[in-house]
Amino acid sequence: MRTLPRSEHTMNQPTLPTEIETQLVAAVRREKRGWLKGAIGMAVFGALFSPAVYFTATPPPGVSPLMAALGTAAFFVLIGALMLLPALGDPRKTKGVALLRTRPSTSIVWLFVQYPPRGRAAAHVSFGFDDGTMGSVRVPYLEAERVFDWLCAYAPNAVDGFTDERLQRFHQEPHSLSRAAA
Repeated sequence: MRTLPRSEHTMNQPTLPTEIETQLVAAVRREKRGWLKGAIGMAVFGALFSPAVYFTATPPPGVSPLMAALGTAAFFVLIGALMLLPALGDPRKTKGVALLRTRPSTSIVWLFVQYPPRGRAAAHVSFGFDDGTMGSVRVPYLEAERVFDWLCAYAPNAVDGFTDERLQRFHQEPHSLSRAAA
């Protein structure tokens, strides 16, 4: 399973149109912005919560109230910093967008949306290619259907929706999922 460089594709097959790429990158950017807001919110919560620890909490023996408050603030800043990591990076350079940009629409054989089991933060719009590689783009939960519709219009030969039978067929013969093969 290797990804062909762009030069190995035939030039008459369309690649990701600019308007779809722009909208897709904007959706990924909005999802990353959600992580940034969460990180800032976590740091602000820590800054507001640590004085409450200083003035009201009874720290364990041997720990001063100041150390307990600073430890609490450090904990929330650390969690905020970890939440900041997914927000970093250029959305145009995410693996899923890069795969869609460099592969022709005719090589996409399968499209489906993976929703999280709980919560509504983000969803993955996943796609499978005729050589057995898969990719996905993480987008805001409420935009997943719209992004899915864009990709379905871009790759009309792709089968849409997830089933266990399709997953097995994809692992055995990926190109058999294409509507053009049927």
